[in-house]
Amino acid sequence: MPRLTKRSTLILLLLVLIVAGGAYAWHRHTAKPVAKTTSKQSSAQSDFTGGGKHESSANSGVTQGGATDNKGDKSAVQGETGTSSASGAVSVVSPTQNGTLSSGDTIRGTATGASQVQYRLVDDNVGVVAQGALNVVDGTFSGTLQFEAHAKTGRLDVFTFNAQGQETNEVQLPVGLGS
Repeated sequence: MPRLTKRSTLILLLLVLIVAGGAYAWHRHTAKPVAKTTSKQSSAQSDFTGGGKHESSANSGVTQGGATDNKGDKSAVQGETGTSSASGAVSVVSPTQNGTLSSGDTIRGTATGASQVQYRLVDDNVGVVAQGALNVVDGTFSGTLQFEAHAKTGRLDVFTFNAQGQETNEVQLPVGLGS
């Protein structure tokens, strides 16, 4: 076996570092981002103790659902009160806190000062099972959810983003999950 010189050893080491760095960069580029929140409200998910900073678990093998945007439905929220964010800018009329939410049900509410609200449905067993955005039309939002529940309980988050891309006006509702 031929003996490596110092120069050839350094070249080999440099090539290994370049390949490893490229593999790491490719992984970071293709990895899915993890949803994060910094809510101060307590959470329905037992491993999110105290509602402080938390991350959703990776949903390997879990099909993530979404919602059909109903472009607001003013008649569906008129005269109803819901659970509001601390600022009052976002209010969720349906589902109600601790109500049951099944695939095919509609989430609806009101929002001021925003053209869209974001929603995230977190299943206590697998994490996020549906998320997306709903348009706010004449102060109301509405969307028909499609998701696959893996637990009997979870949490629905409805919120807006501020100019810096941070979640604001968050409403967190503990919910039962039906099939």
